[in-house]
Amino acid sequence: MMYLLTRMSKILFIIYDMSKEGGNSLQAMNLAIQISFFGHEIIIITLNINNTQEKIFKNTNIRVYTSFKKNNKELNPLIKQLKLIKLINLVAFKEEIDLIQLFDPISTGLVSLYSFVRIRKPIVIRLGTIFEKSYTNKLKNIIGISNRNTITKIEKIFEKILRIYCIFVLNRSKSVISNSSFIYNHYKSYIDEKKMHIIHNGVNIEKFSRNEKFLKFNDYALYVGRIVPRKDINLIIKAYSKLFLKTRPNKLYIIGDYNLDPDYTNILKNLIKKLGLKENITFKGFVPQKYLYRYYKNARYTIFSSNDRLIPMTEGLPNVVIEAMASGSIIVASNVGGVSEVIRNGENGFLYNPYSISELIQILSKLDEAPGNYLNIIKNNAKIFIQNNLNFKLISRKYLEIYNNLAK
Repeated sequence: MMYLLTRMSKILFIIYDMSKEGGNSLQAMNLAIQISFFGHEIIIITLNINNTQEKIFKNTNIRVYTSFKKNNKELNPLIKQLKLIKLINLVAFKEEIDLIQLFDPISTGLVSLYSFVRIRKPIVIRLGTIFEKSYTNKLKNIIGISNRNTITKIEKIFEKILRIYCIFVLNRSKSVISNSSFIYNHYKSYIDEKKMHIIHNGVNIEKFSRNEKFLKFNDYALYVGRIVPRKDINLIIKAYSKLFLKTRPNKLYIIGDYNLDPDYTNILKNLIKKLGLKENITFKGFVPQKYLYRYYKNARYTIFSSNDRLIPMTEGLPNVVIEAMASGSIIVASNVGGVSEVIRNGENGFLYNPYSISELIQILSKLDEAPGNYLNIIKNNAKIFIQNNLNFKLISRKYLEIYNNLAK
């Protein structure tokens, strides 16, 4: 039988939409690059890739099959799945695949089942969120029903259907990889634990540990992520307004696509105006990955504020948290999902109760007044932790070990 670590192999990555620079897409891209460095050939099937990814892949042992068209985003999910299935037929005809790696059991669920039948090779699925809850949240936003009781009933029905579907797909894979204990513990009662593994998200150390400055002004606090209600950015704004004027960062930068939820963005802007902070808080919009590390590195601290007050928590281990740590930015994070699996409170970052604005204010105030040598210890501890545990070179070896075991 073939051993993946002893000869060059072809590994098929199926990613719904790789063009998005975050979450599953970011982890998939970095994993593909690292595994290709070991000499294995990576074939990627996806609906879209962006120009930056195209340039990166040209210099690697990675080939991409995509049905990219400008109107792809306008298609309904079923049509998108059929487009991916069409690409699988093409790959199955042209390539001899040794193993299939998936990154979402729902968005590529039909695809995974079809690829199992069509290519008949082991399937590995990575879990980065609680998918049935995540997709239920998306459906609720699409439906737009105002009656709370009706929404709750629909949510419960839809979540149950998605859970059954998700578990059905997962149980037909050869291996399931969770990006945190938080995700692992959610699914372990539904899946054979013998085929379940925990491999945390990785970080491109070379990219996020560069030592350079690019901002003339670097006295700022930082938020990076989607600008949507469950990120609770209004809590950051309120906490910032309560900090002591003479010691707080002069600016708060909010990085993320503010067109994702225009209504929520307007709520935040009205809050900023009400608090008299228009000169202090800036929406930077979307910042590409290749520039993001600069903002992390030069920030006084980075704040991650997700909570489950309105929407059930679905995140495993957010990329923002580990990217900030790798960059040497002090991370202050809500204690949700798998965040506490990497942050040692007071040693390499800080955790706060997501329901307590006073706790967040207390931590930020302490950091605003802390001596430089104390802050440097926290920063160095964070960088060392990431280097020793979440370096993508180490993470990719863990994936290869699982691939190898499946081939025995």
